[in-house]
Amino acid sequence: MATAKQERFEEFRDDANHNSPFSHMARGVGILDQVATPEDKHADIAAGIIAKIRGSIPEMGDGSLITLREILKAEISKILPKNERLMSMLDMVTHGVVTPEEINKFLTTHGINVHDKKDLAYLIEVLTTAIEYYDTHIVTKKSGSPLHKDLGNVNSLEDVYTIFTAAAGHNHRSLIPQACGILRIAAAIDFIKRDPILALLPEAEKALLKIKEDYFPMDNSGKRILTTRRPGEMPIAELNSVEFRTKLFEAIITKLLHKPSNDTQEILDHIGFKIETNSRADIIKVIYHIFFRPDTAIMPKLTIRIKDGKQLMLDEAAILAALRDPRKARSIVDKLSIDTTDDDELTTIASGNGSENDNTSSSKKYKAIHVVCEFQFTTSDGRRVSFPVEWQFVDKKSRQDNDKEASHPEYRARQLVEVRERLLGDNLSTRFEDAEKARKKH
Repeated sequence: MATAKQERFEEFRDDANHNSPFSHMARGVGILDQVATPEDKHADIAAGIIAKIRGSIPEMGDGSLITLREILKAEISKILPKNERLMSMLDMVTHGVVTPEEINKFLTTHGINVHDKKDLAYLIEVLTTAIEYYDTHIVTKKSGSPLHKDLGNVNSLEDVYTIFTAAAGHNHRSLIPQACGILRIAAAIDFIKRDPILALLPEAEKALLKIKEDYFPMDNSGKRILTTRRPGEMPIAELNSVEFRTKLFEAIITKLLHKPSNDTQEILDHIGFKIETNSRADIIKVIYHIFFRPDTAIMPKLTIRIKDGKQLMLDEAAILAALRDPRKARSIVDKLSIDTTDDDELTTIASGNGSENDNTSSSKKYKAIHVVCEFQFTTSDGRRVSFPVEWQFVDKKSRQDNDKEASHPEYRARQLVEVRERLLGDNLSTRFEDAEKARKKH
């Protein structure tokens, strides 16, 4: 027999799920931040939504509330701007879908047809990856309990339904935070896989590692060098280190969950090469041969993206003048360099040409020249695409002169704490407990 509290929860749950289309759209356009709204306020919310997205929804007559609810259920993902869709998915207290028909319709609005084998396989893959992320990063000794057996595996459409119904409160109430967490992680993963630039990262990594192997090989003494790849030509410069740094898939998921408003460029920021030379003159020499030498440039100067004012000074005439005069080399390196702190989310990937230790310095803080390019490469399916790549240039002495700054493992730990709070908080269970506390006060 249901307790009085369970009966109150079921009433709260049903009201919240019923009103979810209004609450979802209202939060998405910044009108209110609540899950359940009394019926007498529906008209005000509807008017606010219509005013916010004027022209997207036509004027309605006496049946306006029903019509608006149906429109929102069907068109929510199309009306919201792209960068708002992920945020709204992550901030939803409940999706409001309970029956298989409602879940199917919800997934259809997000581009997934569960009756299509490929779409269903994609959905299961995304949810499985979300569960793996949850198990790896959310379940800890101090916070988060192991996933319930009903939520721990997704092998069929029925398993998909189980997660959605649990998130909507139609299972044991203790499963709500876990189910919501899985769906929120899945929303971030889906965003990454569908974004045209983020989806290119695995192939871009392979192409960039090939550049490292081809143009920055090791000589017989084990030193990294820059070459033109032309037969008979001497190496351009001996380098102290060449690192290729990227962001692992899990790090990108965490970044989106931590701050969903990040755009693609912010997510991919700093992915690319960090080259440490033995002198400032060598920096100029390396920059010239990577960007400006007409016949052998790895990244032709036209691909350089003007990221900030300092890159405006990176012109061919200035580089050529610095090549001829070491004093100008020092001056231009000083002018182009900016204070840099290594991104804790970056991971150094070794190329496949033997053992190496390119990360020779423990310093996380230094001055470096930053150049962002549009890297052109051909994908495995034959498309010609662009991918943003950052090149950092620093000389050994400048790196050593900077204060040593230890790595910040506490940054990632703090980031994951905030991610856990976002994933496991603000759901039907927590909102109901808040409502219970308010009820007792009165």
